Amino acid sequence: MEERKHRSLKLWVRITLFLILICGITIPIFTFLFFINQKQPKKLIYASNINQDINYNVLLFDNNFVNTTTMDENQIYISDLVKNIKLNFNYNYSATKHSKLVYTYSIDGTLYGETVNQETGNKEIVWEKKYNLLKEKKFDTQNANFNINQNLDIDYLKYKEEVNEFKKRFGMNLTTKLQVVMKIKVDGEYEYKKTSNKNQRKTFNKENEMVLNIPLGTQAFSITKDYEKQSHINLYENNLLKSKKYLIYSLSCMLITILSTILFIFSFKAIFNIKRKSEYTKELNKILKAYGQIIVEVTTPIKERGFNVIIVKNFNEMIDLEEELRIPIIFYENAYTYSSIFTLTHENTIYKYILKNKKD
Repeated sequence: MEERKHRSLKLWVRITLFLILICGITIPIFTFLFFINQKQPKKLIYASNINQDINYNVLLFDNNFVNTTTMDENQIYISDLVKNIKLNFNYNYSATKHSKLVYTYSIDGTLYGETVNQETGNKEIVWEKKYNLLKEKKFDTQNANFNINQNLDIDYLKYKEEVNEFKKRFGMNLTTKLQVVMKIKVDGEYEYKKTSNKNQRKTFNKENEMVLNIPLGTQAFSITKDYEKQSHINLYENNLLKSKKYLIYSLSCMLITILSTILFIFSFKAIFNIKRKSEYTKELNKILKAYGQIIVEVTTPIKERGFNVIIVKNFNEMIDLEEELRIPIIFYENAYTYSSIFTLTHENTIYKYILKNKKD
């Protein structure tokens, strides 16, 4: 089958088609991204507040230096006078509605001995010893609120003597402390009704820690706390309507983008006016590139009447004639027959080579 004559689209048609397809590809993507980034209103179905704190008193040995045997929080304590430390852990859970709650808590202590690395200048732990100060306790409730109020005595003298024994045994200059940690875990399940009158369940969990650091091995010390005093849990209803709209919108955007991309691929050559290079075009371009200096292109065919016309079988013979006669080769392309005619005229003879578009 002969290759048809290439007909390019008008410039305004190509520009319009290009803009339509690019918009079909990009606009759904950007609108999709805009849609998913919009904050949708949520319906709060369950909320709880958590307040936690550690209170303590430092008990002293009877002595002639301090007028009291009990000192309150946030003071400087002389280690040789400290007997023990009374701790009170308070954890208050308060919710807007009743739910099924299971909560557990335990208290652990860890002795840390740190030293400074002489090469890096960083503190490194060289001694660590763990203690279980309160075994795990587990409770459950169907109420909206519960409270943990747990007392604990820290035998300061016991841990101080253990630190002194370690330093004496190994002769190391350490910074030591006792870290007391209360861990609380809450697992909950909340059941609620939706507009469809079907019961829905939401499960949730929350973990909290209360940390108290008690320095050891120093002449005087202060106690520090490390925890969040307040936190919360918020549960929101699943927005199924939003999910369905999101799915339909996503599929629509994806379909439009895919179709526009496919059309853009198939229309690429037409939009950018790219002609398909056939064997005829390749051969013609090769001839013009190699022998352009001896070829003269004309817009009208050579008149052959009154001349003896000799058909040349290949273009190399035309080159030989040009070299012998020193006459330029005339080139004319017939847009209707899609063929190229190369002629060379000498006296009353026309030498003619025709490059035709062959069948595929």
